[in-house]
Amino acid sequence: MNKPTYIVLIIVSMLTFFTGCSGSKSKDSGITLTILTVESVREREAFARILRAYKRVRPEVKFNMIYAGGNFYDKAMTMLAGGETTDLLWLGEGFPAFAEKGMLLDISPYLKKNNINTADYYPAAVDRYRYVDKLYTIPYGLSLQFFLYNKNMFQEAGLAAPAAGWSYKDMLTAARKLTARSGSTAGVKYDIFGIFNVHWQTLIHSFGGKIIDDAAKTCLINSSESLAALEFYHDLFNKHRVMATDSARESIGTGGDVQLFLMNRSAMGMEYTWSMGTLAENKTVSWDICENPVEKKPAHWMSTEALVINSKSKQPDEAAKFLMFTISESALKMRSASVPSLISLNKSTEGHKNKTYNWKCFDPIVQSAFMSPRTVKFTEFSSQLNNMITEIRDSKKGFDRGIIQQYLPRLNAILRE
Repeated sequence: MNKPTYIVLIIVSMLTFFTGCSGSKSKDSGITLTILTVESVREREAFARILRAYKRVRPEVKFNMIYAGGNFYDKAMTMLAGGETTDLLWLGEGFPAFAEKGMLLDISPYLKKNNINTADYYPAAVDRYRYVDKLYTIPYGLSLQFFLYNKNMFQEAGLAAPAAGWSYKDMLTAARKLTARSGSTAGVKYDIFGIFNVHWQTLIHSFGGKIIDDAAKTCLINSSESLAALEFYHDLFNKHRVMATDSARESIGTGGDVQLFLMNRSAMGMEYTWSMGTLAENKTVSWDICENPVEKKPAHWMSTEALVINSKSKQPDEAAKFLMFTISESALKMRSASVPSLISLNKSTEGHKNKTYNWKCFDPIVQSAFMSPRTVKFTEFSSQLNNMITEIRDSKKGFDRGIIQQYLPRLNAILRE
């Protein structure tokens, strides 16, 4: 479908949906939609823009926004199980647990009624919200991993800038040259690290491994490919000593990896699109982005953000009208902190005016993206997995495969419950 045709269909479908959906209340009856979403400044700002735009089309609709911080998925599960009258809720990686319990509404009939073609959106993002034979939403946003680097540091070291297709061996060679012990500013000594972050899941996928099997019943963290990736990860910290340390992050206070980078204390690393606003505000560091290094295949971590409809909503048609609006081209343009799930919008030069960084890498990044293991026990499984990775990273007696053997029975037990 070409872009002009798509826009016409969106406008026609939105007008049709706003003026006639069986079971919806009249314009004068008063409608209030309750939305449960994650607490963050970014989400509050994005929703504020979208709600204002929606109310220009349907001023009779009011919104009751519930922002939940902390462990969002546990809180949301408790609220819905307790009968919370939420019409829509935000879901990302924790989606399967809610679908498995029958808490969500299949949106396929609404997509058909509004002539919305799922093929216009990135397949991997859409498929994330399928469960059994039903589709529960189309995500409005993608949070992508990319490779961030300091252009000046590379130039001053006489190194070619990172580019698509470069290898992890190339990254390590550059990191060794860029790592410096006891740099100083205003008499304060500190280390300059070649790399501020490399994601261990990304390494596993690029080295040809997987974390769990397709049936989500067996952890594959002990395959030869996964072991090679984890040994490389361990060695970046302990053998080559080119990775930023926890103490270095703690020394700068808040801001984490990206702040370390913006203080010229690290030259490169894997970063995420939720940091684009911070990077854009920076006036001191000359930076750019590219695709991740490659071992056996390109790999980039991705997460998705979406609204889903509570299966117990008393006004599902109204909830669906708003959900359809959130995935329209006009609404997706308002979410500057995430990459749109609409393929044509992500590829559009018009949508990236005044952006001086290499935004064209986002499309190939999505094409090579993977997501965290999909399991109904996501929170519990991820917690154990991250504990294991921390022990592997911090081991001072070399890469210790015994740590994996200790955790593997626990991880498999969680998957098979």
